[in-house]
Amino acid sequence: NLIHSLGINGLLALAMYVVLAVGQLSLGQAAFMGIGAYASALLTLHMHWPLWAVLPAACVAPAAFALAIGGPTLRLSGVYLAIATIGLGEVLRGLYLNVDTFGGALGLSGIPIETEAWQIFGLLGLAMLALVLVGRSRIGRAMEAMREDEMAAEVMGVNVRRYRLGALLAAAVLSGLAGALDAHGSSFIGPASYGFEPAVTILSFALLGGIGNPAAPVVGAAILTLLPEVLRGLANARMVVDGTIIVIVVLFLPRGIVPWRMRKARGPAPGPRQGRALGTRTPVYGTGPCLELAGVGRRFAGLVALDDVTFAVAPGTIHAVIGPNGAGKTTLFNLVSGLLPPGTGRIRLAGRDVTALPANARAALGLARTFQNIRIFGAMTVLENVLTGLHPRLSAPLGGILLHLPGAAREEADAIARARAELDFVGLAAVAEARADSLAYGDQRRLEIARALAPDPVLLLLDEPAAGMNPAETASLAALVRRIRERGITVLLVEHDMGFVMGLSDRISVLNFGRLIFEGAPSLVRAEPAVIEAYLGPKVAARLAAGVA
Repeated sequence: NLIHSLGINGLLALAMYVVLAVGQLSLGQAAFMGIGAYASALLTLHMHWPLWAVLPAACVAPAAFALAIGGPTLRLSGVYLAIATIGLGEVLRGLYLNVDTFGGALGLSGIPIETEAWQIFGLLGLAMLALVLVGRSRIGRAMEAMREDEMAAEVMGVNVRRYRLGALLAAAVLSGLAGALDAHGSSFIGPASYGFEPAVTILSFALLGGIGNPAAPVVGAAILTLLPEVLRGLANARMVVDGTIIVIVVLFLPRGIVPWRMRKARGPAPGPRQGRALGTRTPVYGTGPCLELAGVGRRFAGLVALDDVTFAVAPGTIHAVIGPNGAGKTTLFNLVSGLLPPGTGRIRLAGRDVTALPANARAALGLARTFQNIRIFGAMTVLENVLTGLHPRLSAPLGGILLHLPGAAREEADAIARARAELDFVGLAAVAEARADSLAYGDQRRLEIARALAPDPVLLLLDEPAAGMNPAETASLAALVRRIRERGITVLLVEHDMGFVMGLSDRISVLNFGRLIFEGAPSLVRAEPAVIEAYLGPKVAARLAAGVA
């Protein structure tokens, strides 16, 4: 009946919300629902299991299927993932149509009606509560960061692949649960209920409501469930109606009809002894450098981006990498931070070989970075951005978050205090609750640095931090970088502003056409003929060497 449909569609909307929350367009919810429905129906019809026994099976079966397909499908994204998951759903529908066990085109009937409205809405309420609690935790921040910028999230220590798989499993569980409840509420299931049209309808729930908070897609599901009752004369044009709604929402309400998002971070400003509650990372360098590159190279097809680059960064120093455009500086940063694997050579961080480690694993070991083009999470608050930077230092388990155990609550409070202290360090404490994309350009740069500083890294990579700044902002940034060094954090810097570099760096490495052409103190670099030639060309360098003005 209509009441049952409202609750079941609400569960399906939450399943769609989970995958969209990590930035994935998976349309497999109808397929997962079918697995749960058929699994529960077959167990009841052939083995006479009661509802309370089949519900766990209806959750496990689609989750197992999601785990099996997760590896290949989650390598895809966007429309390609949508097509792949629709295809998998059609494969299953063909199975239901052609295998006698599933009843063929006639489906399965005679399923005992055991589902009550209070059971459906009770489970829906529990699912919404769980998603709210997760959304206000480190997991929820990681999911939102992934949705906004996967690359930045990975560098912040978020294991993107694991979170994608986790979201797919959660969606499978919710969809399978909805399928079992539906099967035992209608006494009949058939292949037509789990094909392409239901998949699009489930997507429209989330698009109409929005994904700013778990209640939004449920509202969308309620509207689209009640709408056919209001427009009974258009029952045969359901796909047309749903498609029209999707187009209208995308064009005019891109954030849905419930656009507000959950507030994910609360807590007072830190007192005089707060803000470092998570502890300070103690760098362990032994007798070696903080960062060591040995014969590092990288090619893109026939282009040599880096060739046999070898240098070391001493602990507690500011080490700059300079060179003309196209010298390979950004490629070098991407190799060091783990966004790209080197073609040749080895990379060591604080004495540990990290050559084969991904970006999120290097973040956990104490490497942090900023980007040439600012990559903040604009829809999140300033405070939430910095809390996301703390992700590799937080470890509260999912169970502790869902049960709101003291340990998880204490860790979150400590993290908020630490994040506020970092904002105070860079001069942004007063705007902690503002949306990140509302800040001025220079403040966004400072926010990105605060986010990188939050986990107390061993090594901080600053990629052209002074780009686009006026002289006053550049001078303030230089003072900030010196204070970062005074905290014991080693800084590796790429920058085109030579005045900024020469006045700040302890040592400079110079790249040109992917090769290291010189390394030394700023005074030596300034006078080196090879460096002058790389920047000004051989003719000008020759004239300067000859003393010609």
